[in-house]
Amino acid sequence: MINTVTEWSANITTPESAISPDNFEGLAGSIPPNNFVISRNKFGKIASVYSDNEWNFKAYNIRGTPSTLYFNSWFKGPTEEAHLLIIQELKHIMFSYIWYRHGKPYSVKNISRFTTTLNILALFAFQKRITVVNLLQSKELLAVCIQDLPGGSVYPLQSFLRALITIGSDILGFLPCSPEKISGFQSIITQYRASLKQHPPIPSRIYSLYITKLQNHLSLIEQHIDRYIELIQVHESNSYNGLTFNAQKVRARKEGKKFLSSSLTVQIAKKHNHKYIYSKNHLTLDQLITSKKLDQFFDQYPIRATPHGLASGLVNIQFICKTIIHLFSGMRHSEVRFLPFNCASSYTKNGVNHSIIRGYTTKFNEKETEWITNKDGIKAINIAQKIALYVCDFLSINPNKVDSIPLFISPAYTGIGTKYIKKPSDKVFMPSLLITSSEIK
Repeated sequence: MINTVTEWSANITTPESAISPDNFEGLAGSIPPNNFVISRNKFGKIASVYSDNEWNFKAYNIRGTPSTLYFNSWFKGPTEEAHLLIIQELKHIMFSYIWYRHGKPYSVKNISRFTTTLNILALFAFQKRITVVNLLQSKELLAVCIQDLPGGSVYPLQSFLRALITIGSDILGFLPCSPEKISGFQSIITQYRASLKQHPPIPSRIYSLYITKLQNHLSLIEQHIDRYIELIQVHESNSYNGLTFNAQKVRARKEGKKFLSSSLTVQIAKKHNHKYIYSKNHLTLDQLITSKKLDQFFDQYPIRATPHGLASGLVNIQFICKTIIHLFSGMRHSEVRFLPFNCASSYTKNGVNHSIIRGYTTKFNEKETEWITNKDGIKAINIAQKIALYVCDFLSINPNKVDSIPLFISPAYTGIGTKYIKKPSDKVFMPSLLITSSEIK
């Protein structure tokens, strides 16, 4: 056993602005005290200590999204002594993986995948009345366990076992079983790979037609996006303008006013000193659409002239912008979804202008990188920025001064339609899901 007191640092990737997890000073393989600080939030305050059953690593996620390592999610109901023993095992194993492991740092996203696998192993161990260490050492027990593992959990288990082996038994206190020694392990991986059959390529004619339709949609949106956002801002204001006729009547009733639609009833209301709203002084949503010259846009897109329709229209526009960025950059779903607000730039080389998208890659590990795009990719980013600016204006924040504003920030922060997301206290804003069932017609 190594018995030299050493200072150990967490071997994970962290954003430059984050305060790294505390260093641990002690013997290799030793368990830290319960009050050892595992993680801190973006302001430097304690987010998790060793004794917690949930370690909050949100500040170390390069995108600022929730990343929690759970050690007690594998069971429900009252806690038994056997549960507590297994939880302590999971913590020690994960602490060893983060603080004692050498090699390249891993992102907290990848580490959280390992805790999911560990929780599956924990439940198996509990049901068999063994410890997790017993399980990880035994090729026979692991061979039985992996038969019930989901295909997507086999790869993380393989990677995790290999990483534990590199840490060494002197530090871990046990020697993990090599995946190569586990009967049936490779066959399960082979079967899982075979199940991931890709769809046949889209015929080039259909693919080309789809791209053309998307480009037409993008051009249509570009022509109308400014007026569309102006319309939404009027609709969301405290005035009666931009509401549906029924919504105007409901607001008047709530304010204790009569909603009148003829000059005669207005004269009567004035005579009796009644509070009233004269409908002809306020544009309905349909009338506002016409005044903004958006009728054709609403028809062609199409967008329903209702609060829900306006909200869906914004999300659908974001979805089309996202799809265009995919097509003309080759980025993955989460790479586009978590793009920062100021992600576009350009440079000139040999007299040729090149457009660049800067973001975070999800391949191999999370790190900053850039992609080449074209004018349509930049056009899509510009449109998405206009929607983001509308949301930021509603929240009274400047996206150029707040690092965590995503390009596709959710319009739900404004409460448009009926869905509403509360403004986060830590200023980490979530992007839209960017999944839509609308068709590109």
